[in-house]
Formats: sequence, structure tokens, C-alpha cells
Amino acid sequence: MVINVDKNKVKAEDNYIINRGEYNANPIQFVFSDEYEGLVKKALFVKAKADPIEVSIINDVCNIPYEVLNEKKFELRVYAYEVEDDELVLRYSPAFIYLFTREGSYIEGGVEPEVITPTQFEQYMQAMNDGLEEVENVDIDVEKINHTATITITNRNGQTKTVTITDGEKGEPGEKGDNTPIKGVDYWTAEDKEEIVAEVLENIQDSEEVYY
Repeated sequence: MVINVDKNKVKAEDNYIINRGEYNANPIQFVFSDEYEGLVKKALFVKAKADPIEVSIINDVCNIPYEVLNEKKFELRVYAYEVEDDELVLRYSPAFIYLFTREGSYIEGGVEPEVITPTQFEQYMQAMNDGLEEVENVDIDVEKINHTATITITNRNGQTKTVTITDGEKGEPGEKGDNTPIKGVDYWTAEDKEEIVAEVLENIQDSEEVYY
């Protein structure tokens, strides 16, 4: 935007536009009359109930401070002076003007959305689903000959583990025999394949031999 300054007044050109919320996007180009040649030039930006913000005008240009761009209007004051031997010898103080802003898109204090994290319940359900997927990928085969059942477990990677369980007629429930290298699985007395498999699955979490 262009601001004209002479000895008596500060005036903005009619086509200026200032949007609220902008930052370093509104340089002011000052056009000074001849009286200001060689003087130190300053701009003061003033909004209600706040201290004025002073900005040096360098090469006849300065930026509007961000702090005043959240107001519907603010004062623009311009002055210039000359100092000799540390003494003020001249100062111009033309009449100030109000600059008006229009509503911009940016809103101070906007909050970015937080990353959504799964709840403990969702994590628990996922863990259960993962476990079920692994169990579904396990193949269990049982072969019973006389008093011994041989259980072959194949994991999802195609690796196998063979477990032998001896009938309870050769020992007391809960004991381990030479043919029972699976920890935590009791002797079985039923000859039904499904009951054998159920017992293995029930105790599989305590087993050092059976794996997924």
C-alpha cells in the first residue's frame, strides 16, 4: 500500500486493502514531500488499550506490525526529525490517519487436530483378533495307537512340532512320563480325538514344547 506524507497530513491511497491475520504481508511504501529530505523517519502503529509500536522507515518502506492486524482499525502516525550534536533541531508531526482492516481467513489460536490413538479396549480387541488369526493358522493332527496319542502341530510358517501323550492307565493325572514331553498337559483317559485336542489347546499357553 502507498501512504503519502507531507508537512501537515498523512494520507492513504484509496485502493489499499489490509486483511486481518496476515504477517509481514503488508509493506507500506511512503511517499514523502520535499520537506522530509534527509530526516530520520518513524511510523507509529497504535491500537486501542495498547502501547504504540514504533517502526523505523528505511528507504521509505516499513511493514505493518502483526500485533495491530487483529483490530478492525488502528492509527498510523508518522513523524520525522533531525538531530545535531545530540540535540533535536527539527521535527515534523503531521496529522495521523486511521487504517481499516477487513476480516481475513486466519484465526488466532487455531488448534491442530490431535493424533487419534486407539483405546485400551481397541488394543485388547486387536490383540485377541491377532491371537485368533494365529490359532486359525495352526493345524493339529492326532493319531492314537493303543495307549499313546501322537499330536502333530503345524504353525502358520509350516514348521511342525510332535507331542506324544500317554494314556492315563500308565500314570496318575497331572504326572509326566517318559512319553509326555509337554509341560502342563495331564494324561488323558478319553479316546476321543476332539477331547485330546481341546486339552492340548487348554494347556498350550503353559507349554514349553508347543509353539505358534
